[in-house]
Amino acid sequence: MAQFRATIDVQGLRAFKKKALKNLAAVKRHGFDAVTAAMRKAQEIARDNVDGKVLNSRSGDLRDSITYTVDTEDRGQIIDAEFGFLDPVGSVDLYGAIHEFGGIIKPVDAEVLTVPLDNAMDSEGNKIIEPTEIKDVYGASFWRNDILFGRDGDEITPLFYAFDQIEVPEKRFLRDAIDEIEPDLLEDFVKRVLKDFRNFTK
Repeated sequence: MAQFRATIDVQGLRAFKKKALKNLAAVKRHGFDAVTAAMRKAQEIARDNVDGKVLNSRSGDLRDSITYTVDTEDRGQIIDAEFGFLDPVGSVDLYGAIHEFGGIIKPVDAEVLTVPLDNAMDSEGNKIIEPTEIKDVYGASFWRNDILFGRDGDEITPLFYAFDQIEVPEKRFLRDAIDEIEPDLLEDFVKRVLKDFRNFTK
């Protein structure tokens, strides 16, 4: 999860300092709206990253779990924004984190890690059989060259590939989204405030 914290410092609005202080509620609203718009844009970018720019989404759970919230503290002076897997589906938060930051996956309760091949998945990329179920479904199973096969008579089907460990590279689909919107956040806030400049200076 990526977190944002923005502090609205009306003391820094020197051009119309006194009027801005009198219109503090409007300044706070503009700050909140600017951060909300930035988070919405970050969500769009991150979801596009998952849909093919950085990752290739299968089930859509990872993409749909990327959300954001925006809230305020200290009477609106502080704007807190959270962005990431706020409402994860299943183990999406773990799956997303290993792709975002990279890392090494090692087996815990087994000798090797098994990765399903096409025959072990449906059209949406969901696993439809476990290695322990192969004998029940196919009648027999065997390993060859780190591949686990199912055998039904003379028919042999490759189902899983085995790894001692898997090194997942860092992909930054969330942080790249934040990096992309961050430079425009302050500019958007200032534009929103300046739009009300005449009201501040009356």
